[in-house]
Amino acid sequence: MTELATIDSAIFNAEKGDYGDSRLFLGEPRGLLDTVNDPHPKLWGFWRSLRGLDWDTNEFDFNPCLLEFKTTDKEEMGVAQAMIQNLGWQWEGDTVAANSIMAVGNHFVTSSALKVVWDQIVANENLHATTYSEIVRYSFDAPNDVLNQVLGIKEAMARMDTISRVMGECYRVGLKVSLGMIDRESEEAYRAAFMFTVCLFLLERVHFMGSFAVTGAIAQTGYFMPICQAVQRIAQDEAEIHVNVGKYVIQYEMSTPRGRACWKENRQLIDDMMLEVRASEMRWRNFQRDSGSIVPGVGWDEIGSYINFNCADAMDV
Repeated sequence: MTELATIDSAIFNAEKGDYGDSRLFLGEPRGLLDTVNDPHPKLWGFWRSLRGLDWDTNEFDFNPCLLEFKTTDKEEMGVAQAMIQNLGWQWEGDTVAANSIMAVGNHFVTSSALKVVWDQIVANENLHATTYSEIVRYSFDAPNDVLNQVLGIKEAMARMDTISRVMGECYRVGLKVSLGMIDRESEEAYRAAFMFTVCLFLLERVHFMGSFAVTGAIAQTGYFMPICQAVQRIAQDEAEIHVNVGKYVIQYEMSTPRGRACWKENRQLIDDMMLEVRASEMRWRNFQRDSGSIVPGVGWDEIGSYINFNCADAMDV
């Protein structure tokens, strides 16, 4: 009798024997997407909540903002500039998240629950990045000029220097794990999974939240309301789901022996990353202030205090 062909285990692990294993990372390669064994019901709850929050860019009409940007007077120019600078940063930041979460995570994640919730977050980040792109598309006569302006603000790119560097290292380790060049049971493999989770959390808890504060302040003036309403939906997704998923994953890993060992081994690096992230946020704040951008009714000192609050919360986690 002819022997039946089998599925490549890199695509589907038919021999998987650790269903119900509570590890989020680096268990046996994934097989059936499993809800029968459910060691992480909270992650499934986050998945369902994020699906329940789903929305679409066509819910917002950005065309009125075209006239607002055109007719901004000198007093309002600094407010418009702050809006454009933050839209550009948020566009970049959400694109990085959309491009990297499962590009990196797929090499490490073996939990069905975390795979599914991170997949949903990627879809959500695609929506966020698309929304910023649509805002630029409909709010300016020459959207490609704005796109090039966004890419030309090197201070915005520098804001993610630390995060992107460590994420890139984790990605390269992950590729080697998937290719069998690094043992998936090794400390090097786990360290990459752990540090990627830390990076993603800092991106969403610290970097994103600071920009939402600026847009929120502008919303209080009544300017650019369609944009502000769209960003409010994005901020809700990030604050209620993305950040809390990151907290859950880190706190779960810190409850395990290998997570605590990894944290102790890399504590200085994590502390240094936190300080670098805070410094980059303050540099971005100072760049916006010195370029003449205005946060109406709040001011840049208060934005600095909010940055410190976000960093303190991240360090508590």
